[in-house]
Amino acid sequence: MADTTQTQAPGSQSDTDVANDAQQGIQLSVSPEVQRGAFANQTLIANTPEEFVLDFIFASAPTASITSRVILTPAHAKRLVAALHNNIQEYERTFGKINITAPANDANAKKEDAKKPEQTIN
Repeated sequence: MADTTQTQAPGSQSDTDVANDAQQGIQLSVSPEVQRGAFANQTLIANTPEEFVLDFIFASAPTASITSRVILTPAHAKRLVAALHNNIQEYERTFGKINITAPANDANAKKEDAKKPEQTIN
């Protein structure tokens, strides 16, 4: 088994049971490979009635590759959205609003939207 780094589970989950487990000191083991993380600049999301599949992609023209795939239950996907929302709000309180623009190659983006400067999503 690979060497692991021990970290305490964060208590920021909206799921009460997970938060209680974290407060009780459950230890998570993180292998060095996972600890390094995987960079993604695009995400594809698909779902079935039983699961959500998140494919994290690193795209660098002319190629792209999936760097990580995460499969979640619908309930956990909803908790993840809530946790991301809370973390983004905290980030913006600390560092300022996050400005995003529509990708130039987004087939759904209107031509005039691509010409606009940055847009802020609240």
